[in-house]
Amino acid sequence: MEPFDGYCTVLNSRPLSRTVVLSISVRSGTETTERSDDPYDPGHRPLATDVRLPTTDHRPLATDARLPTTHDPRATGPGDLVDRDVGVVDRGRVSVDPSTSRNRYPSGSPGSRVARDRQPGRLRRALRRVEPSPPVVDWSILALVGFEVASGVLGLGAGHVSAWLLFDAHAVAGFALVVLLGFKLRRVRHRVTTARLWDGATPLSILQAVVALAALGTGIYWGFGGDFRLWFWTALNVHIGLGLLLVPLVLFHLRARYRPVRRTDFEGRRTALQYAGLLVGGAVAYRVQEATNALAGGAGERRRFTGSKPVDATTKGDGDVDEAELSVTTAGDEGGADDGGPAPTDVDGDGGGDRDVDVGNRSFPVTSWVADDPDPVDPDDYRLRVGGLVETPRTYDLSAVESSADASDRVLLDCTSGWYTVQDWRGVRLGDLLSAVGVRDEARWVAVHSVTGYRWSYPLGEARGMLLATHVGGERLSHGHGFPLRLVAPDRRGFQWIKWVDRIEVRRRRDATQYVATLVSGLD
Repeated sequence: MEPFDGYCTVLNSRPLSRTVVLSISVRSGTETTERSDDPYDPGHRPLATDVRLPTTDHRPLATDARLPTTHDPRATGPGDLVDRDVGVVDRGRVSVDPSTSRNRYPSGSPGSRVARDRQPGRLRRALRRVEPSPPVVDWSILALVGFEVASGVLGLGAGHVSAWLLFDAHAVAGFALVVLLGFKLRRVRHRVTTARLWDGATPLSILQAVVALAALGTGIYWGFGGDFRLWFWTALNVHIGLGLLLVPLVLFHLRARYRPVRRTDFEGRRTALQYAGLLVGGAVAYRVQEATNALAGGAGERRRFTGSKPVDATTKGDGDVDEAELSVTTAGDEGGADDGGPAPTDVDGDGGGDRDVDVGNRSFPVTSWVADDPDPVDPDDYRLRVGGLVETPRTYDLSAVESSADASDRVLLDCTSGWYTVQDWRGVRLGDLLSAVGVRDEARWVAVHSVTGYRWSYPLGEARGMLLATHVGGERLSHGHGFPLRLVAPDRRGFQWIKWVDRIEVRRRRDATQYVATLVSGLD
């Protein structure tokens, strides 16, 4: 290695295979030349000890210094690697002992004073032990973001209690992602705060970090029972929207900052322990959140496993229905509660009313998926068609349907907007309609269609137990809640409870176009 002069500060060293890469800053007068050859850490993370070489001639260093390593990590000879973060400089015979974190200059020398001033504190040493390497952090963030998006999307369609593990894993991974983002932001903070280190991808990277933190923050806030309104979106809707927005941002960031995965980055017992610590820490944080909710009470404690809160979480503190949040459309209603509001029922059996099961059209919000908002259905013109793979297709008018509406169920409706309600529904059993038309042997699925073009498919066996409701809580369905017929689908999320039903189609296979219909129905 060629000799060099100047004040040399070793900022970072990291072994790459059998080579140590030193990031060196050489000061010449008032100018500073900084060089780095670390492909994973574009910022400069200071070492535990800075080593300065006193000289009389100041010249900038032309190239990065590369020091060969030895097999013995305790080596202290010239040019040997002593520790991952501490190197030995050949010229000048200056080295650092990792066991004492002190250089070998005499007391009072420039190198000795710098070394004493930059001793790492306990927190920094603890972070250094638990923090994974930069490539492990980066690829782990990518993996967790992918898992969070996938589990979140799957959770939109999971309404049965057997899916609780999916939601718990989503929460645990979210807390683990918070820690990893902390490591990432701590490492790259210099690249963000130093303008001369910016490049074309830096603004997009900053935007990605902001969106990621906002998505995690709104999710944790909702988990503690918090809520806010952004136009017609709840905090949960904002959380979902930010999570989906993060997908293209991550892909663009990956394209700009891509570094190949190396097997050696993920090997070793230490990496395995760090991963285990992240997952255990995420699980502990989630349990702390649940315990806090239990102690505080309120909406956070009463969330379902899906994260949805009881409808009264959107009512005023005195228990009255908040007219700004809940629809009060009752046109065409027959019977039911008076204008004073819905009457509570006793589901718990404790002799008192239960705010979770206030009944009737006014007791829960009117929501629609994307753009479904049809004109009110004319009862005289309404027809329900039942066809497909059946022996005898049939068409019913509204009076024929209502005359057969003698089935009833008490079912919980869990909406992906973040609320749930328990209601008494009355109508006609879908299985009775299917029996009347004669289902063919090859039939396996039943697709339920809305007047808007919205539709969803259900396994034949499950569909037979569903209800086509004409009434809720003793009231005829309002237009906003799906008059004249709404599908009641137990253990399904709200967007699968088809409103304004006008056709039942028996099929051999699931309707693959239903996913597109959820995005475009009601737009014409």
